[in-house]
Parts: sequence; structure tokens; C-alpha cells
Amino acid sequence: DVSGGDLANEVLEYIDFDIIKNNPKPFIGYSDLSVILNSIYSQVGDTSYLYQVRHIVANKENLNRFINFIKDSNNDLFNIDYRWIQGESMEGIVIGGNIRCTLKLAGTKYMPNFKGKILLLESLGGDVAKMRTFLTQLKLMGAFKEINGIILGTFTEMEKNNYNPTIEELVKEIVNDKNMPIVKTEDIGHGNNSKCMAIGKEIKLVKNN
Repeated sequence: DVSGGDLANEVLEYIDFDIIKNNPKPFIGYSDLSVILNSIYSQVGDTSYLYQVRHIVANKENLNRFINFIKDSNNDLFNIDYRWIQGESMEGIVIGGNIRCTLKLAGTKYMPNFKGKILLLESLGGDVAKMRTFLTQLKLMGAFKEINGIILGTFTEMEKNNYNPTIEELVKEIVNDKNMPIVKTEDIGHGNNSKCMAIGKEIKLVKNN
């Protein structure tokens, strides 16, 4: 899928996940497609990819990264820089993606189990009030009591407008757990140079002192 939107959850009841399970292929999408990526993991256990395919036409670097990914010749598409907010290490299977869209799965069988997972969160639109609402919903769902860590991607509107509190400050306040590992990256999100995150795949991050 080359774009996002608002309607991905409408197709879930029509997807034959047995066909997907018996014919594994890399599914790639971003934003509202977080709905599909997480459903593939929860229903099938397969890895899929949070990535903006449409941006391979934006510049040659993106195109070459994607070609090398398809050829399995290197992992530059997944070479992501992280800044530690708190903690020193995290390990687990990555779930999540766009925060608003991932929450469309709340209360359904398609939402992955949070236990032991690394929760990736990013967003295009949304001010402080909206982010506070989304994060509080995750808290009330018990997500922050079960996950092994949080990866924060870009939060475009908040960061572009320098909203306060920042997304990092909001997450620390609402999670309210100094032992929860949290990292921030500028390499995952809605920017046209964003790299790729594998949903449903194990990741291990260790702070380099």
C-alpha cells in the first residue's frame, strides 16, 4: 500500500488470514495501514513492514534502500538511530505504528497482545490534547504494565509547532514508570526520508555509553 487514510479497519472482516498464513509475502504500508500490519501479526504471526513505499520515487537514496531490501543485500532500510529517553536496554517483538490508527484495533481480536512487546508509536497530526487522550487510552488498556519498552517515532504536528509538553514529556508523565525503557528516533514516521520498522519481529536495543 502506498498511502494511509482512515478506512483500513473496514476491510479486516473480509481478509482471509488463512490464505496469508499459507502464502507468506512481505506486506508493506504505513499510517492507517498500521491496522493491517498489526492484524497480520496478531492473526498469522508473520512480520510485515511499516514503510512509505510511495517515497521511493522521492529520491534515489530511498529507491536504492528499497531495492536492496527486496534483494536482501543489506539492511540500510532498517538502520535507525535512537536517542535514549530513559532506560538502557529493551528487547521484544515490535507492534504498533501510527498511534491513532493502531488504537482502532482496541477491543477487537486483531489487537496484538501487549505482553513482552516493544510498542512503536508515531503520528502525523495531533496536538497535545489528542496525544494525551491516545496515550491515556493505552494506559487504561493496561499496555504500559505489560510492554518491555517504547519506541517513539516522529510526531509531525507536535514537533513542527514545538508544542509543550513535548511528546517525550507526555509519555514519561502518563507511563509514570522510571523503569520503562523509552527511546526516540527521527527515522520512523511520516517524513519523506523515513526508514522501515518490521512489525511482528524481535528487536533488541542497548544503550551505548
